[in-house]
Amino acid sequence: MYRRLTATAAVCGALTLSLTGCLGSAEEKAGDAGGAVKLAAAQILAKVSDKAGSADSYRVKLTSDSRLSIQGQQMSVRMDMDMEVRHRPVPAMRGSMTTFGTPGGGRPVKMIMVGRSLYMNHGSTALSGGKPWARMPVGDGAAGGSDPLEEMERNGPGEQARVLTASPNVRVVGRETVDGVVTTRYAGTLNPATDFARMPPEHREKYEGIYRKLKAQRVSIELWVGDDGLPRRQKVDMTLAVGAVTAIGTFFDYGKPVKVSAPPDDQVGEFTSPSLPNIPRA
Repeated sequence: MYRRLTATAAVCGALTLSLTGCLGSAEEKAGDAGGAVKLAAAQILAKVSDKAGSADSYRVKLTSDSRLSIQGQQMSVRMDMDMEVRHRPVPAMRGSMTTFGTPGGGRPVKMIMVGRSLYMNHGSTALSGGKPWARMPVGDGAAGGSDPLEEMERNGPGEQARVLTASPNVRVVGRETVDGVVTTRYAGTLNPATDFARMPPEHREKYEGIYRKLKAQRVSIELWVGDDGLPRRQKVDMTLAVGAVTAIGTFFDYGKPVKVSAPPDDQVGEFTSPSLPNIPRA
């Protein structure tokens, strides 16, 4: 309801100002009206991010396509992921991930994360000391430069809404139905090197750090938000120093209980990693 009221007020306000003749030239009128709508979109998306961030749990299906040039080699990698995610009281997730274009790709990997431990079942015991489940610590860069906790947060339903508030051209595209849910589609682009300066200080440092680490040069985001204020789909295109990544995610089952427990101790071995290049993710 608040989103409808805010959008309606912004549009009506822009129209009223353009009809009063108090804004100067026609070009100035159009520019100011567009600015009001952009401001309203950014304000709405900030509220969307807050609401999605307060969700204790959700399910996400994510597909990412990476086209990279690493150490002189061209790589095309696709990742399909289906995860149930719980943020509180203890961060946890469970699901599966399948990669294509990497050694051993095409085979689903079962994943469980509880707190700061990630467990993976590759269908092979070669990397886990003869045990079906391989364990690795996560957080603070422990997972070989790729932090699942950080990635879970970055790909969460509220994060791209927050990032979009920094876009100089964020806008409402229209109304679309996603998996039976009527949504409003938002879109925008940004330059991570400069546009995060539009954010309040409490958010700016965080996102500048994330996208600096990714070496992202340009980001394009589309976000579909339901009338309940919760994101239902997102598409992110990133241009990186080493190539490009496209990630498409759908979100559902908000608030549904996610019960996750670690595998039995006698089924778990410590993960030993082969030497593979680090692959940036959206």
